[in-house]
Amino acid sequence: MNNPDVTALLDQAHRQSALPIQLGLERVERLLADLDNPHQTLDVVHVAGTNGKGSVLAFLEAILRHAGYRVGLYTSPHLHRVHERIRVDGQPITDAQLGQQLAEVMAVSAGRSVTFFELLTVVALRHFQAQGLGRDADGRRGLVLLETGLGGRLDATNVVLPHLSIVTSIDWDHTDYLGTTLAAIATEKAGIFKRSVPAVAASGHPEVERVLLEQARTMGTPLAILGRDFTLRLPAPPCPTWWLEEEGECEELPLPGLAGRHQLDNAALAVAGIRRLRSAGWPVARDSLVAGLRGARWPGRLERLAWPSAGGLGPTILLDGAHNPAGCTALAHFLDESGRDFQPTFMVFSALQDKEVEEMVHLLAPHVERVWTTHVGGGRGRSAEELAALWRVVGRPAQACATPEEALAAACVACPPVGQVVVCGSLYLVGAVRAALVPCVA
Repeated sequence: MNNPDVTALLDQAHRQSALPIQLGLERVERLLADLDNPHQTLDVVHVAGTNGKGSVLAFLEAILRHAGYRVGLYTSPHLHRVHERIRVDGQPITDAQLGQQLAEVMAVSAGRSVTFFELLTVVALRHFQAQGLGRDADGRRGLVLLETGLGGRLDATNVVLPHLSIVTSIDWDHTDYLGTTLAAIATEKAGIFKRSVPAVAASGHPEVERVLLEQARTMGTPLAILGRDFTLRLPAPPCPTWWLEEEGECEELPLPGLAGRHQLDNAALAVAGIRRLRSAGWPVARDSLVAGLRGARWPGRLERLAWPSAGGLGPTILLDGAHNPAGCTALAHFLDESGRDFQPTFMVFSALQDKEVEEMVHLLAPHVERVWTTHVGGGRGRSAEELAALWRVVGRPAQACATPEEALAAACVACPPVGQVVVCGSLYLVGAVRAALVPCVA
């Protein structure tokens, strides 16, 4: 549990950061300047995109740590505690470290209009510097892996000059802030490109590829796109390897430790990124590449856990952070491929108001027999009753429950041991259910 002092500080930070989500760099740049610009001392890899950012970062972190580098990781949102967002060498920031950094940053930002994400981004950058990840630090070299919070061009993390930029798959999400067309969203994501800094990106849509290439030409960014400049080749199962081809060279690699066909795309982006880091003077041996791909873990993304029933028998529980149509498409493909091993498939579902919930339901409905809905996310969340009604429209029996724990228990009691219960729709929901199943993380 959080230290009470840290909890009070976090509550104060939420109150002090009077702005809701508000994009822009001026506030965070001014705050960093008043704190001696800690980001300018760090070697950074910057990652943006709609889906897959966390998975790409998990692959990169595992590969780089195996190669002997110290690695700082900044991600969002968290599943259980805000500490998870800021990690060094796999260890979350401690209560004492978070409390100290947060108090110092809040003292400088007092009286200013800032967002909580801006405060936390500055805390993360200062923590990485304090933990010896700066260029002038003694000991092993360190790299900081930064995930954008929203978009890219005007995201608070876009104050850095990285060694590498990565843009994962782009689809519709956060349209209130990023635009209502794929071209507009891609323009915001590609806003992390920097002059002469190599970048790798996924595409999948001609419109997205056109924007990425145009932005790269404008910025003078050496850009390689998956499917255009480097290609993954997957043989027929059950072959345990795949190949990544680039500039006529084909490298055989192990299947990644993260489940799902879409993770091969994320692994390909990570490997292509590692190749560019090697060219920039960051050696990574093949054994580290192999070990990192196999060993990467990302909780709450196609993660299987057991229902702790009294008799030791119960359904398998599959947690997945799918919370937009693209994520639900990937989950639907996974259920289609793996569903034969688990019958029936029940679901615990929740979603926020700003998501395309009707489309998410339509994508998942063919793979589900019954659904239990619940409310998460406070004022941002849709009610359990409203969600249940949407599932009934597509012909699936749905029951509204008061809490995630109640929904999980009802689904698991109804599901036979040979079946599975899929938990998805919101990371808030996945975090709550995972805490119930793995109490030590709560």
